[in-house]
Amino acid sequence: MADPDKYVPSYSFSGFQASNPTTPLPAASVDAELADVSDSIDQIVDAIADVRRSDGALKNGIVTTESLSADVLAAMGDPIGIATQVQAEAGSSNEVLMTPLRVEQRINIMTSSDITNFTEAVQDVVGGYFSDSSTVDVTYNDGSNTLNASVIDGSISNAKVASGIDAAKIGNGDVSNTEFGYLNGVDSALQTQIDTLLGPAQWAGRYITGVFTNPASTATGTVSANLLYAVPFLCQANATFTSLSIDVTVADVGKSCRLGVIAAGADGKPGDTVLLDAGTVSVGTTGIKTTSTFSLPVRAGDFFYVVLVSDGAPTLRLGVPGLQFSHFMGVATLGTQDSCIYKSFTYGALSGAVPFGTPSIVSANVPIIAFKI
Repeated sequence: MADPDKYVPSYSFSGFQASNPTTPLPAASVDAELADVSDSIDQIVDAIADVRRSDGALKNGIVTTESLSADVLAAMGDPIGIATQVQAEAGSSNEVLMTPLRVEQRINIMTSSDITNFTEAVQDVVGGYFSDSSTVDVTYNDGSNTLNASVIDGSISNAKVASGIDAAKIGNGDVSNTEFGYLNGVDSALQTQIDTLLGPAQWAGRYITGVFTNPASTATGTVSANLLYAVPFLCQANATFTSLSIDVTVADVGKSCRLGVIAAGADGKPGDTVLLDAGTVSVGTTGIKTTSTFSLPVRAGDFFYVVLVSDGAPTLRLGVPGLQFSHFMGVATLGTQDSCIYKSFTYGALSGAVPFGTPSIVSANVPIIAFKI
C-alpha cells in the first residue's frame, strides 16, 4: 500500500480560545480534526499489518536481498537470489533459488520435451555415480538412457557366498536338498564304492544260478502249466542283475513262461512279496530265452526265490540240486533228497503278493533259472 498520510492540524483551537474565552470550542472543527487523526492512525495500522504477522514476526517473504544493506550482503558472501516467476518459467538461470511457488509455476508450463530433457539430465547425473568394481561391470548408455550392471565372471569369492544355498540352484537343479544331504558322511569316491558293490568283474555277461542248482546238469524235464516253480537263490557277492534266462530244449508252440523274484518269508520258505516281475519269454522255439533288461541290485547274503510259471508244457533244462538244498530245506525221510518247491498258480502277472501258503516240496530236479549281470 502507499505510505500513510501524516496528521497535520488544520485549525488553531488555542487562537479561538484566546479570542473567545467564554465561548465553547466549535464542534464542527473538533470533529474534523479528530477524523483526520483517526484516518492517519488507520493508515499506520494497515501499513504495519502489511509487514508484520499477528505473532509479531515479519511476514514470510517480505525481506528480499534488495532489503539487505551492503554490509549484510558482504557478510553473507555471494548470495544466490530467489528466482522470479519469469526466471522460473523460462528455466534460464541456475544461480537462483526456486521457492515452492516458483517450482509449481515452472512445472505448470513444462512440455513433454522439457520432461525428457530433465529425465536425461537426471539419468546422466545418476549414471555418473556408478563405476566398475572388482565384482560389478556397469555400462551406461547415454543414447538410450539405460544403466546395466552385471556380475563379473569369477569375481564372487567363497566368502561372499552365503551358507544354506538351495541344492536346486546347483547344476541343472535336478538334485533336491534331501538328495544332496545324502552326501554327508561320504568319505571316499562314490563311483569306486559303487563299482565295489557291483560284484566281481568276471561275472559280467555270465550266467549266475547260485549255490542251490548245478548249472552243468544235462537233465531235462517238462514243466506243467499253471504251476509256480520256486528255486532258492543265495547271493554270494554284491551285484546288479539285469536279466533272467531259461534253456528251452523242446518247444511248446504259442506258449510262454513268466519269470520273476519272490522274497523269502521269515521261515525261509517262499514268502508273499513279489520283488520283481521280469516279464515273459516265448517257449515256442528252442534255445536260451532271456527276459527284457531290468535292474535288480543285490548284496552278498541276500536270500530270495527265483520263480517260473508257464501257460504250456515246454521241456526245459533242469538242474540237479546241490547238497546245500537239503541242508537248507531238510528232508522228509533220511536217505532221500527233496529239492523242488512249487504251488498251483494260474498263469499271469506276478504283482503285489503271491501267497505260497504250504508249498509242495518233492524230490525232483528244478528248472535252471539263471541271472545275468
